[in-house]
Amino acid sequence: MVEIEEGHLNELRVRLREQIENLEVSAARYDAGGVAEGNRLAVIVRVLVHDTSRSSSLLKQMGVKDELRWIDSNGGTDARGALMFISLARFRARVLEDGMELTVTSVPQADILERGRLLDFATWWRTLPVMVGNKEQISRVDIVDMLANQDGGAHVDLLKARFVKLLNAVPQAMPFSDEGGSGVAFGLPSAPDDGYVREVLRAAMRTIAEEVWLGWNNQLDLLDPEQRDIVRNGKRIGPDDLIHGIHGAQ
Repeated sequence: MVEIEEGHLNELRVRLREQIENLEVSAARYDAGGVAEGNRLAVIVRVLVHDTSRSSSLLKQMGVKDELRWIDSNGGTDARGALMFISLARFRARVLEDGMELTVTSVPQADILERGRLLDFATWWRTLPVMVGNKEQISRVDIVDMLANQDGGAHVDLLKARFVKLLNAVPQAMPFSDEGGSGVAFGLPSAPDDGYVREVLRAAMRTIAEEVWLGWNNQLDLLDPEQRDIVRNGKRIGPDDLIHGIHGAQ
């Protein structure tokens, strides 16, 4: 870890606790149906990890970002050569009496813990794409930028255009009728609408937030030792629960 004056490090740890609490609150609100919280989750994650030429992330200021291990929900799969791939959102179709319902959800924590593998930050953040389609690749940093800067400049619009192009390669479910019967067919959308784009982005963002939370909660020795023994009633996982390989990771 980079040597930081103890008083300053304690101040940074207070800020980290605040951001983690913000992450927990927004995640809970998202899970309760407030999907717009996906935007807030993006802002929080950007504060924690995203560095630019003009600003340093909180974890970089703490000198720990590159020492942490980052959990990949898809087990570290390198999908750069895939034709179509989405790892941070789940698509589910359900046939109803009056039609069909298509839902997009984040990856459940249990699945992250079962499949997750640990990566270095650069690989987790930028290198391995979490969505591939129509020769476009989207990484976690792209999703965070698109949501955190959704009302921003032209570079954000360009990313969104890439994402819409990618979604054109993702099969969507639709109802069909055949000789009086009903069922579900899958086809390619001609033009995903803005609402669908945002729904997929926010579901993926919710998964990213869970990955960040799990990494924080399981690496408190490095991040915030005073928090290790605090009971977190109602939270999603306790400090003694393990991510694959998290203890003893180099």
